[in-house]
Amino acid sequence: MNYDAFMDPVSYFLTGMEKHSDRCCEELYQNGEQCLRSLTETMAHLPENALLCAMNQLSNHDHSRFLTRTNRTVGRVATLGSARAGEGIDKAIFREAVLMLYTLPGAPTIYYGDEAGQVGWTDPDNRRTYPWGHEDLELIDLHRALAHLRQALPCLKDGSYLPLAGGEGYVAYARFNASACAVAIVNCLERPLSLRLPLWRLGLSAGTVLTERIRTTVEGCIRTDMQTDALDAQGCLRVTLPGRSSLLCSCAY
Repeated sequence: MNYDAFMDPVSYFLTGMEKHSDRCCEELYQNGEQCLRSLTETMAHLPENALLCAMNQLSNHDHSRFLTRTNRTVGRVATLGSARAGEGIDKAIFREAVLMLYTLPGAPTIYYGDEAGQVGWTDPDNRRTYPWGHEDLELIDLHRALAHLRQALPCLKDGSYLPLAGGEGYVAYARFNASACAVAIVNCLERPLSLRLPLWRLGLSAGTVLTERIRTTVEGCIRTDMQTDALDAQGCLRVTLPGRSSLLCSCAY
């Protein structure tokens, strides 16, 4: 279970919450620089074959559901009651987490019901049944779309990892192999964010155009298949993301 190189840094960055929802760490909340540092330093200590099959999870049977963590509330079922686990949740932030689940090194591992919008405090409240008849079909579609992209872009399964940029409320990183690269960008701020990403580090040159594969927004997910602006003269990509949104794009070498 890849806590150190996935669940912990992703949870702190997107929600500020410790994985049991027992405390909120404001110094780590929306701290993209620290998130990438934690991911990168921990990955460096894992053999590649172990990293690529490590279980990346947003939730599991021991911890609060990630969707509940998006309400940024410290508590357990014994102190706040079960209903509070589903109050004030932020599906836009959860969508960003799902995009990171499918694009960071490791094996995406879904705790049953997460893909359908299940909530819950830490054990035992996290063991609620699958929400039969009340599934969030949009979240299921998001998981399905990202699973298909992971199959279509092998660099997301076994490619190298390169952090590109991290700061207040955002992270950007790439996965690449000999034939293709994919770039993931996450903005968890409320406001739009404009970035200039050094894609020359991936061997891409000025004028290169990438294909947008999927966007997550406050409304849902969008399969765009549009082209980005061409890389500028320095081999950088200029991109603007709305608040609480993410983007995955790719290109072939």
